Amino acid sequence: MLFFSILMIARSDAQPQADTAFFRAWDSSTQLWNNVSLHVNSYDANCYRQTTHIYNWDNNFGNWSLAALISYSYNVSQQLTIQLTQSWSGSSFTNLNRINYSYSASGRPALILTESWDANSQTWVNQLKNTLAYDANDFLISSLSESWSILTSAWINLSRRTYTNNSSGLPLSILYETWQQANSVWNNNLLVSNTYNAQNQLTESLTEIWDLNSSVWINTSRNIYTYDASGNLVLVMTEAWDAASQSWLNNLKSEYQYNQDGSINYYLIQTWDASLSAWENNSDGYYHYSCILPLSVSLPSVNQYDITAYPVPAVEEVTVQLNGFDFPTQQFILMDMAGREAGNYNYQTGADFVKLNLSPLAPGAYFLKLTDSNQNPKTLKLIKH
Repeated sequence: MLFFSILMIARSDAQPQADTAFFRAWDSSTQLWNNVSLHVNSYDANCYRQTTHIYNWDNNFGNWSLAALISYSYNVSQQLTIQLTQSWSGSSFTNLNRINYSYSASGRPALILTESWDANSQTWVNQLKNTLAYDANDFLISSLSESWSILTSAWINLSRRTYTNNSSGLPLSILYETWQQANSVWNNNLLVSNTYNAQNQLTESLTEIWDLNSSVWINTSRNIYTYDASGNLVLVMTEAWDAASQSWLNNLKSEYQYNQDGSINYYLIQTWDASLSAWENNSDGYYHYSCILPLSVSLPSVNQYDITAYPVPAVEEVTVQLNGFDFPTQQFILMDMAGREAGNYNYQTGADFVKLNLSPLAPGAYFLKLTDSNQNPKTLKLIKH
């Protein structure tokens, strides 16, 4: 199986925002990593995500193929209100689904409505609705999921979650129930019990499944979380319950690495091979950042030197506007997501701009490596369609 996670938060003030996320899967037969997908994000001046271009790896042609576009809209309070996903047909984008977010007076998500695009009627059609409720402390206490019935033109219960929280609002337990339409009752499904340390960091999460025959909860899996000295999550061990031996057995191992500012730059997921008693690679992912909100110290960036590139994305040619800023070298180096040199370009010292020919390159994200007169490295992101 393939397991991988992606950064999908529109913005978090506590973290830099990844402009590129690169995912691979491990091929156990060849013992090699295979490209899977590439996510290229764009942001506004305040680091709110505007778009995500999703590329899938084409094994036949050995390059990235545009697959989908996700666009984000915000209200005046900069809360995410619409997440629109469109698929790429080869010549144009076609609507796929749309997620609409509504908020409570305190700014908490209250309603999440998912709609799918009906190509025949050219309209949006209800699909799923998630209603969230909070207590007097504004802690999440329940989440109700409903699906839209085309036959009755009404919402039908699907599942619900009930949260029991600690004094900090962190869930100690989450009860998952499914709706039984025939008897109009809620049936137990899963129970997740969480344990935290003194720093309110999640240290263990136990998942139990409800046994309808014996009407008891039965162990199914548990996660054990480990953090570094900076409080970053570095390891998640997932174990599966073995009823025969009445013991926990290795299942998944997820490891995470971070930049100095606490932003994730790499993760690795491995699965346990019981026959070899060893961990085997499953999937991994890399993250690159350029949209970073300064917390206290403002560091020089390429944009502060008024160096820009347009158009972004580009098809055949991109213009890098230098505005007279002089670099000590007369060459730009273009790197791909794997850190390999994809091209180098010469320019005349003192020039206001330089044009780069991207037509020989495969679609995807690239980084132009620059060095200023103080030998400070800079990067400028380019996107080739």
